[in-house]
Amino acid sequence: MKKPLDKHHKVWYNSSVLRKRTDEQGKLRKKKNKKSSKKLLTNRSTYGIIKLQKDKDSPKNQKGIDTMATEKVTVRSQFEAVKAVLIETGHADLAEFIDGRIAQTVKKNSAERKPTAKQIENDGFKSDILAWMDTDTLYSAGDVLKGVPSIVASGMSINRVSALMTQLCEAGAVNKTVDKRKNFYSLA
Repeated sequence: MKKPLDKHHKVWYNSSVLRKRTDEQGKLRKKKNKKSSKKLLTNRSTYGIIKLQKDKDSPKNQKGIDTMATEKVTVRSQFEAVKAVLIETGHADLAEFIDGRIAQTVKKNSAERKPTAKQIENDGFKSDILAWMDTDTLYSAGDVLKGVPSIVASGMSINRVSALMTQLCEAGAVNKTVDKRKNFYSLA
C-alpha cells in the first residue's frame, strides 16, 4: 500500500520503506528499513515510476541506418500531391485553387522581410556604441552600459548590451578578448 505523495500528509514517503509487521501479541509494529528510515521521493523504481526504455533492436538505435525520410515533406509538396489527385479526378477548378495556394506559399517563403522596430532601435544603439568607443581601449559590457548616453537613457539591461556587443563582434566592427572569463571589447 502506498501513501499519498503529499508533503502535508503525516507520512509522505512510500509505506514499503516502513513495513508493518505483527508480533506475537498481534499488535502492529513498524520496522524501519536498515538502509534509510525516510527514503523520500528520490527512488523512481520504489514508486513504480519506471522510465520507458527504447527497444535496443529498433531501427532508431542501429548505427548506420538512415531513419530520416529521403525527401522532406513540405506544404508545397503536399499541395502538389493534392493537385495531381484533383486533376486525375477531373476537378480542374479545384486544381486552379491549389495553384493559387502554391503561389502563396512560394511568395511567403521567398519574401524579403523588413527589419522589426526592435532591430532598427538596436542598429541605432550599435552606431552609438561605435561612435562612443575609442581605439586601443578595452571596454566591458558594464562600461558600455554606463558610458553610452543613449543606452543609459533607455535603461537597458547588461544582458542586452552584451548581446549587442556580440552582434558587433559577429559583424566584424568590434574585437572581443576574454580575460578571466570576462569579455572585453575594442574597436576593430
